Amino acid sequence: MAITLDNLVTGGDIEVILKIDGALDVTDEEYQEYLAGGLDESKLKFHPGEEPTRFVMSRTIPYKHMAKVENSKISYDKSGELKVQLGFMIEEVRATLKEIKNPPSVPPEKHIKMKLTGDGLVMDDLMASLQATGIVTNLYNCRQAALEKFTKGDLKKS
Repeated sequence: MAITLDNLVTGGDIEVILKIDGALDVTDEEYQEYLAGGLDESKLKFHPGEEPTRFVMSRTIPYKHMAKVENSKISYDKSGELKVQLGFMIEEVRATLKEIKNPPSVPPEKHIKMKLTGDGLVMDDLMASLQATGIVTNLYNCRQAALEKFTKGDLKKS
């Protein structure tokens, strides 16, 4: 069948719950099922009375940030040889992270506060904290899992 509008990844959001969240009561295998299911939250179990922090990401990278993300994927060494950079994951998360939903049980002074630059990117200090904690790589991997499931036509488009 031909490629149609139904095959394109369009706008909309992805909500991510990270494996390191203390509200989760899952094994590594159960969390992998959550990823393989395109972030199907029904695959997760939570400790009684606890809610996770949810990270909201855009399915698509805003066009105005696309070149920066794409350009961060490659570089050249001193000899002129092409090298793949892993820093693009940081830039992709920085461009697609839209909101952090802190659970009501977390006191406001402990909330992870979303901070954006004037052009809509996550601010450097928040990105540095997320990167140092290993959250950036997890967010990137979760977004890729959701997009993979979506592009296979298994997720409902919004």
